[in-house]
Amino acid sequence: MKRLIIAVCMLITGIAISIGGYVNLKSICRNMSYSVNEVISAAENGDADETKRKCDDTEKMWDKKSPLLGVYTNHSEMDELMMLMKQIRQLSTDKDYDELIEKCRESIYRFEHIAETETPSFGNVF
Repeated sequence: MKRLIIAVCMLITGIAISIGGYVNLKSICRNMSYSVNEVISAAENGDADETKRKCDDTEKMWDKKSPLLGVYTNHSEMDELMMLMKQIRQLSTDKDYDELIEKCRESIYRFEHIAETETPSFGNVF
């Protein structure tokens, strides 16, 4: 009976950790997408100071969240996102807003892709 109780406790613990990781991953992707969308809005308005400030905020958030996102995600996806985030920072400094908006949209697509591929579904499991 003790073994059964231990097995059930371990199963419940594993499920709780998995759900917590999934919720955390979704939160990171949603927050990063929102932050990058703010950069897009500022760049579309042509406000250089606001765009730079939003890029700095996004970069700080990325620096804080990327190690944890790397735990949950395929490393090739992380490499692509890291490259995009560096390009976004540089394009903001160069004030190349058309290219900046394009790279921001690509990064949003990557965040949505990560969230979608980590969603438990029959197609993702099998």
